[in-house]
Amino acid sequence: MDANVEAINLVRKALSADDLVKAGSYWAKANGFDHWIYGIGAPAQPRLLGTFPPAWIKSATTGETFSDPLLTAADKRRAPVVWDLQSRAGLPSLLTVTHNRLARELWEMGLRSGMTVPIIKDDHHAQCVFAVSNTHVVDPRVRYKQEPYAMVFALYFQQAIQRVLGNEVFTPQTPVLVPRELECLNWSSQGKTSAEIAMILGIAESTVNYHIANAARKFGVRGRLQAIQQAFRLRLLN
Repeated sequence: MDANVEAINLVRKALSADDLVKAGSYWAKANGFDHWIYGIGAPAQPRLLGTFPPAWIKSATTGETFSDPLLTAADKRRAPVVWDLQSRAGLPSLLTVTHNRLARELWEMGLRSGMTVPIIKDDHHAQCVFAVSNTHVVDPRVRYKQEPYAMVFALYFQQAIQRVLGNEVFTPQTPVLVPRELECLNWSSQGKTSAEIAMILGIAESTVNYHIANAARKFGVRGRLQAIQQAFRLRLLN
């Protein structure tokens, strides 16, 4: 039986998280990958499952590393991204400091090449990802031939996650904001500057900036605008 078909059968029969890990590991090994990982692409409170190096998984759960450019690129393509850390092939041309640190951390842990597969959700964006990697560089032409198999397996894996573990297991909880953080975001959403918000609330301008930055950190986003957008998205602001 074809290894890809067998891997899908293992996923369909999975009854526990251990079964899912075994199925993922079987598919990865059958296709020549050393490591694999599945998880939510949202930077806040990511849920991860797989065999990536423990040190990287620990770093990813801080909520910063997992917001990586590979998922963003895969999301835009609506297709897998084949990448190579040595030649930097497949990586976006413009990387932030965080993204460069991600690439450096993966390199230091021995990862050299791989593939990031987006799993498109109901909002038509990649919120989940199935990524596989190697400790050596692989001819991209080989990986490109594996793209359709990777996409099919990732979809079956996502369905199994929902069936076995439930949607809530891989859905980040809504961050809890203190009243002052919500007040600052609310006034900011109305176009008020930090100085104006400080006068309205009777607090220091630096305190306003602190509350907004803290809200952004809880959301796992960068900047005031993204924090406001996320607050509206989560219906914390009307």
